Amino acid sequence: MAFTCYVCGQSFKKRFNLDRHLQSRHRSLKSFKCERCEHEFTREDNYKVHVKHWICTLKRPASDAENIHPNKKLKSYSIKHCDECHKDIDLNKYPGHLKSLEHKNNCRFRTLNAKIEEIKSAFKNRIKTYRITPNESYYDITECLSGLRPEVEDILAETAGKLSSFKYNLELFAKYYKPIEMSDVKSFNTKNIIYCAESGDLEGAYQQFENMIKTKSEEFQSKGSGWSLEKILFLEVNINKYKPIGGSSYIPLPKWLTNKKAIINIQNEDQACFAWAVIAALYPREYFQHPYRTSSYPDYKEVLKFDGIEFPMKLSDIKKFEKINPLISINVFGVEGETVNLFSIKFPPT
Repeated sequence: MAFTCYVCGQSFKKRFNLDRHLQSRHRSLKSFKCERCEHEFTREDNYKVHVKHWICTLKRPASDAENIHPNKKLKSYSIKHCDECHKDIDLNKYPGHLKSLEHKNNCRFRTLNAKIEEIKSAFKNRIKTYRITPNESYYDITECLSGLRPEVEDILAETAGKLSSFKYNLELFAKYYKPIEMSDVKSFNTKNIIYCAESGDLEGAYQQFENMIKTKSEEFQSKGSGWSLEKILFLEVNINKYKPIGGSSYIPLPKWLTNKKAIINIQNEDQACFAWAVIAALYPREYFQHPYRTSSYPDYKEVLKFDGIEFPMKLSDIKKFEKINPLISINVFGVEGETVNLFSIKFPPT
C-alpha cells in the first residue's frame, strides 16, 4: 500500500513518512512557533526538543552606534531558560549561572536537619549536593571546617552505605568585603577524591580538603585585590559518579594516552595485570625489546610474593603486597577525562 501526498503527488511506503513529508515540505499546513524567540518549526518533534532545552537564538539589541547605521547586521546570541530561577540566561554564561549563589539558593528543595539541606543539581555526573550551614558565625576557615567536620563525615558515611564507590569534593562559600563598602560572595572548591568501599579513608581526606580551601582563600586575599574575609556562609559537599577501576586482564589504553608513548601496557592473557605491571617497572626494556610482551620479562611468580593474595588484585590488597614485598612501594593513579588530570587513589591506614 502506498501513501500519496495530496499536495505534490509524491508517494511513500509508510504513513509516518508521509506525515513527516507534509510537516517538513509544506509549511502552509501547520507550523510550531516558539513563544520566546518566535522561531517556527515545521516538525513537531523538533519544536518539542527546542522547548525542552529552551535554547533560543535572539538578535542582540542595537546600541546607539548601531542605530546610526541601521543597515548594519546585528549579531545573534543564544539563550537558555533556567526553570529554577525563572529567567533566560545567555548560553555562554549558563554554566557559570549553575554555580552562582542565586541559582543554588533557588535549588534548595529538602531540609535534612537544622544544618543540612539537599540541593538540586543540573550537572550530568553529580549525584547529590548537600549544603551545611553552621548554626554559629565563623570568621576563620580552619575553625569553620573543624566545626563542620562531623556533618561532612556523616554525609560521606551515609553515601558509602549506599554506593560502593563515588567521587566527592567540598566547596566553601564566604562573604568578602573591601574597605570602600563593597562586598561579594566567593567560593573555594577542592578537587575530587575517590572513595571505594575497599580502600576508602573518609577521615584522612578531610585534612587535604582543609589545606586546599585555606590555600585558595589565602591566595585570593594576597593578590592585592583588597578583599578581606567578612563571614563564612556555608559549606557544600558534592557527591559525583565514579566508575572504579579494577585489576584484571589486558585492557587497551585510550588512544590519547597510547599516543603519548609514556606508558607500558602489558598484553597479558591472565588475570595478573598488577603483577606484570610491577615486573615491567623492575625490569625496564627498550622499545625494540617488545616491552608490552610478557615473554620479555621473568615470570612474576619467581620474583614477587603474593601469599594470601588472589587475582585479579583488589585495591585493598596493595598494602598487603607491600608488606610481603618490603622493598617495593606502590602508587596508584587514575586519569579523568581526556586531559592530563591525574588523581591519587587513597588506601586506608594499616
